[in-house]
Amino acid sequence: MKLLERELDAKVKALCDRFGWIRYHVVKPKYGPAGFPDLTLARGDHFAVIELKKDLGARGGMEDEHVGPSPAQKKWLDAAAIATHVDVALWRPVDLEAIEAFLADPDSVPTPGIWRA
Repeated sequence: MKLLERELDAKVKALCDRFGWIRYHVVKPKYGPAGFPDLTLARGDHFAVIELKKDLGARGGMEDEHVGPSPAQKKWLDAAAIATHVDVALWRPVDLEAIEAFLADPDSVPTPGIWRA
């Protein structure tokens, strides 16, 4: 069975629902940063960054057009793959000075507005 990307996405969505993952799918990638992955998923202590591609030979275009990720997609996937931890925070304007310090050198200062579950 050859699947288009949207068909694969529908199946992944059903699996996420079935197994209790929360999911965000980039609906209109033209409004976001170039190459941002299609899905971000979370469940328990897992956070996943996922790019979807159609099966090779699936209907809907040239078979070799998008064999792998684009250079912009590869940049995002590589960055996510080498990350050793995820910082989660709620930032407000009052945090701007701490935000600047964190973004300049995240290893030297605590994450401002760190979110604790």
